[in-house]
Amino acid sequence: MDQKLAKSYADVLLQYGVNLQPEQLLLINAPVEAHEFVTVLVNAAYAHGAGDVQVDWQSGTVFAQRLQYAQEDSLLYTRPSQITKAQEYLAENRAIISLVSCDSPLFKEVPTTRINAFQQAKNKVFQFYSQAIMNSQVQWLVAAVATPTWAALLFPDETPVTALEKLWDSIFYVSRIQNEDALAAWQNHLDTLHRRRRLLDALRLDTLHYMSKNGTDFVIGLPDTHIWQGGNEKSGRAVPFAANIPTEEIFTAPDFRRMTGHVTSTRPLVVYNQTVEGLELDFVDGKVVQVEASKGKEAIEQLLASDEGARFLGEVALVPKDSPIAQIPYSFYETLIDENASCHLALGAAYPTCITDGKTKTDDELTAAGLNRSMIHVDFMIGSSDLTIVGRTKDGREVEIFHDGNFSPDFA
Repeated sequence: MDQKLAKSYADVLLQYGVNLQPEQLLLINAPVEAHEFVTVLVNAAYAHGAGDVQVDWQSGTVFAQRLQYAQEDSLLYTRPSQITKAQEYLAENRAIISLVSCDSPLFKEVPTTRINAFQQAKNKVFQFYSQAIMNSQVQWLVAAVATPTWAALLFPDETPVTALEKLWDSIFYVSRIQNEDALAAWQNHLDTLHRRRRLLDALRLDTLHYMSKNGTDFVIGLPDTHIWQGGNEKSGRAVPFAANIPTEEIFTAPDFRRMTGHVTSTRPLVVYNQTVEGLELDFVDGKVVQVEASKGKEAIEQLLASDEGARFLGEVALVPKDSPIAQIPYSFYETLIDENASCHLALGAAYPTCITDGKTKTDDELTAAGLNRSMIHVDFMIGSSDLTIVGRTKDGREVEIFHDGNFSPDFA
């Protein structure tokens, strides 16, 4: 790991990611294998004025052992102290950085049913926490970190040391850290995303029509008061922050009742630590009515059975094929990065911030406005080199937004 680039990465996560405020408390969720970078990040956080930094360590290996061998009642049980700790983090207004990596190879022997049961139990218990995050109550960020397991998956022919270095180089590249002035590069990038948001908001679109030779032919209705998001947004205390690094998307919430057609996924995704490939979905009146997958179909079917909202969409995101991530000729098997290589959709919950005054609305009001409610939120990629997206405005005017996988000139 290049120490200079690691320091720049940490600075970007703190300044343009969570936008850490003077004396603010910080929580870092991180895999134990990433302790070297976490040390850099903690040091940078204090240099940025953090009042306190708490690190919650996780081990994919230990977690996989628990999923496979723990008694079921123990596996599905959450200690009250864990709930209290999550409540305290929110009450303290801690900025939250979650460092993620792909550790799916560790779970290949774990039955999908046990993974699904654990995840559903956790989702129910921590629904209050998930809702606070999706409502941007606090500044939060998901960012990538290299680990030996992930590096071996992507670069199996390299030595462990070389594989890890190559993965770090890739993370720095897709996160725009290798620029001479990474902070300035990020400001320019955010300015571009915000300009596209303003242009799309001004159109007041009613529908989006996706078309590709791979079989995608899909019409999405949008809520009357939808808002395009991307780049950064504001927390409950009006602090701007970026929830994902890297990020290339602008996104909004669809009207979950108004989707019809067929979509073909163009990149693998990981669901319950199982790889899903060749995913195809058919929608009628917003609901998934048919599922096909060449690999991992059982995981998708279990995901769709999570709750009623799991069969509907909660996000529509636009990402051009000329994004830095799309230039890399392999999938990362980590949704954070892969979703920013391609236009994508998300099954499950919508972000309340994607409609006017969404943060102040009740669940019933959000549903009435067309926002999907669910305990899950899972992105899958549908971008392709020939993807065309045509928007129709409320007055019936058609506007080409994407052509051959990129933004049309008016939005480039």
